[in-house]
Order: sequence, then C-alpha cells, then structure tokens
Amino acid sequence: MAKAPGRSLSRVIPVGCASVPCRPLRGKALPPEGSRPKLEGMRRSGAPRSVGGPGSIRVSAVEIDSKDCGAAPALAEGFGGPIFEPTWWPDDTEVVTYVLDESPSRVSYRVGSTRRDGTPICVIGRAGEQRERTLPPGNWSRPSELEAWRGLIRNNGDHVHSVVQAEQQTIHLIGYASLDEVVHTVKSFRRVTAD
Repeated sequence: MAKAPGRSLSRVIPVGCASVPCRPLRGKALPPEGSRPKLEGMRRSGAPRSVGGPGSIRVSAVEIDSKDCGAAPALAEGFGGPIFEPTWWPDDTEVVTYVLDESPSRVSYRVGSTRRDGTPICVIGRAGEQRERTLPPGNWSRPSELEAWRGLIRNNGDHVHSVVQAEQQTIHLIGYASLDEVVHTVKSFRRVTAD
C-alpha cells in the first residue's frame, strides 16, 4: 500500500494544559476597540445586522472574539465539547494553531494553518447540523468517499471546500487542493476532549 502524501503532525502537550484558559490572539485578531474602522451603517453591538434594500444582496456583520487556545484539549474545553483535530496535513502546511471563535450567537473552533503559498487551510467546527440550503453557493456534490461523514464538496477556485457531519457538529474543511486531501484529512480526525 502506497503511503499518502503529507505528514502527520503531533504535539507534546504539557500536563495541565487543558486547564489553561484560552488567551486572546495577539496581532491576529481585530485591532483594539478604539482603533477599529467604523463600518458605515453598522451598529457597534455584537448582534448581527443586515443591510440592504428589497431585492438587494443581504450582508450581515458580527464581531467575533477569537482566542488562541494553544492545544487541542484547551480548545475542546473552550468549545464545551469534543473537537475533531486532523492528524494529517499536506506537506506544505505551516505551524498549526487552535483558535476558539465566539460571537453572540455561536461558538466555533478552528484548527488550521497556512500553506506555503499563503492559502489558509483549516478545519472549522461548530455545534449543530448546517442545512444544505444555507451553504455558500456552488456546485456541491456528494462524493462516495465522504458518505460515512455525510460529506459534501465543491470547487472553490484552485481549492475545494468540503462540509462533513460528526457527532452533531458541522465541520468545514477549507484550503485543500483536492478531494484526496480532504479524504486523508477526514480519515485522520482525532476526537479530542478537555480531559
């Protein structure tokens, strides 16, 4: 059997890491409150607000608080349940980060990185099942390789975007170059809890 391209990434997690609270991202999150640009017509509250008239495209803006959790167990603790961490990444993947995103209506997690060409590559998980009609527009298909995960995939320029379901979570995979990369990643998922 031929070895799949890519590499497995593992980290040594110090004892007690899960009890370390997530910390705000420095230099990667929104600028400090006073220096953020004002968005014309947008409220400063955390609640989503749509702008646009009848027949126009609707846009919603929500402030998201992002926190670097440093490791998978701390991310699972912040998320409040298990997360799915890939143990396989493509060869051109840089250092992996563990980020918790909180908005007024939802908490999600990101396990991700960037590829050598600067393309973000990540797994984004959130509680609940996302209905197919709420996915971004595109030519979504159901590849047989992702059937056990009720997976969908679409081309997104030079990359693919995939959505899979696991334990009452919706998990988006972005920045992958092919269906093969997505399948390798999904098969490598490791369920991590806050233990």
